[in-house]
Amino acid sequence: MAGNVTALSLGRSLLLKDGTHAVLLARTLASTTAAPPARQGAALALHNCALDAEQCSRLVDAAGDTLVPSLLRPLAPHSGDDEPLREACANAVASLAGSADGRRALWAAGAPELLRKAYEEEQAAGVCAIMEHAVRLGRVLLFVGASTVANLPQHCQAALLMSDGREADDLDTQSAGESGSGVVLHEL
Repeated sequence: MAGNVTALSLGRSLLLKDGTHAVLLARTLASTTAAPPARQGAALALHNCALDAEQCSRLVDAAGDTLVPSLLRPLAPHSGDDEPLREACANAVASLAGSADGRRALWAAGAPELLRKAYEEEQAAGVCAIMEHAVRLGRVLLFVGASTVANLPQHCQAALLMSDGREADDLDTQSAGESGSGVVLHEL
């Protein structure tokens, strides 16, 4: 439900108005007892809220220290979470990385190293594709060397090799507030 509401600008504004809902979404996502569709809806709503730099800033301020860890936990190797939830969380992380405040929150939580480990272990092509999209846009920096690339599953290697021969760790983050092409508001 929250994913559908946040597909609209007014819905995102209302959800972030007092910050309470952002915290509830992060807590729902972090909960291991919440139903998978509820956790996925929370991740999609957080993704939608993070697309706009101003709203992303409000989201980071509102959800505080619970936001990034709740998004990273399902992406961790051997988390046991299903692929749609991991895809939703990867989308939200990529959206957060699109703004300066989001990148600061990701770095403060140690996201680059956690995402590198998650990417190395990820077997789902859909989740890898989202991480690849994030890398191509320079939104999430994965710190890996050439020897690590060779050990990754074939469908994941392309993310780390750029068309001009650079590796992902040569990327610079893009300017704050930009919206990347191909980013889609998600509904359930």
